[in-house]
Amino acid sequence: MTTHITIEFTEHAAEVIDEQTSTSFSYDQGAHVPQPGDFVELENARQTFLVIGRVFSLKANYSAVKLVLDLPPPDDYPQDISSEP
Repeated sequence: MTTHITIEFTEHAAEVIDEQTSTSFSYDQGAHVPQPGDFVELENARQTFLVIGRVFSLKANYSAVKLVLDLPPPDDYPQDISSEP
């Protein structure tokens, strides 16, 4: 079974991509599909993106996945605010 992956970007992330960045891929069965929280690097993109959402669509002969990507938080962004005093 083939997996079709379509990528959408948040407005913030869309500002850093160009028209050469692929937004659609197809893979044979067994390909890893990124989960929310995973970091993704795309061909022809100089930026690493953060997966913030995904939606599966199951069809008769293939499955389709829509990934929503955003820019990762800055390095100085607090990771766990629950541990603050």
